Amino acid sequence: MNFELPYDETQYGLQTMDLVLDLLVDPAGNPQLKDQEGYAQAVARGILDVPVDLEEEAARVLRELGCGRGPFDPSWIDWRPDPGWSTPVLPPGLRLGGAAWSVGVELGDQSAGGLAAPGVGEEFG
Repeated sequence: MNFELPYDETQYGLQTMDLVLDLLVDPAGNPQLKDQEGYAQAVARGILDVPVDLEEEAARVLRELGCGRGPFDPSWIDWRPDPGWSTPVLPPGLRLGGAAWSVGVELGDQSAGGLAAPGVGEEFG
């Protein structure tokens, strides 16, 4: 499970915010919290200001696991997309090499083959 804020719908699609934390659950139902140190560093640096009660969230996820709800619903194992669905295409300004990946955020240097996001604390135009 990936810990993230609830998504917001925008005119371009869904906006998400990853909270760094992940919870791995093996087939026997044993949980393992992952990336606690990365989460703590993001909070300490001011990148994230979203408090997560790890014990409460882990208990919630394990309740879903026990009930077979959410991502633990067994019907997801056999789910396949409708073959008639077309592959979505991003608008030109949001494609790699376009003006922005997010409205108002310009891409940084892409010469190294990756994306360079604006630095922490910079204003987005």
